[in-house]
Amino acid sequence: MLKISNAFVTTINNEFNHSSFKIYNIGSENGYTVKEIIDKTIKIYKELYPTKKINCNIIIGKRREGDQAITIANVNKIYSELGWKSKYSIENIIRDMILIYKT
Repeated sequence: MLKISNAFVTTINNEFNHSSFKIYNIGSENGYTVKEIIDKTIKIYKELYPTKKINCNIIIGKRREGDQAITIANVNKIYSELGWKSKYSIENIIRDMILIYKT
């Protein structure tokens, strides 16, 4: 969440106007499967807390009707209008979230 805040700051600092609003997609322009996110999270958690045991029972089921196969944010508008581009990798974001919400 903290990484997303730089997009909000960029928007506010670029002629933010309360009388008109624009909608921007924010993202990294990279797509990740849920399994990739889980695997990265487990790997980073183990790196941060090597003595803690992780119990995960991952069940891979069928895609539900209507689920999108791929969803990737198109950030061309916020980049072209405000010059904003994601500065952080998914690994950085996961690491920060683990550290913020550690148990």
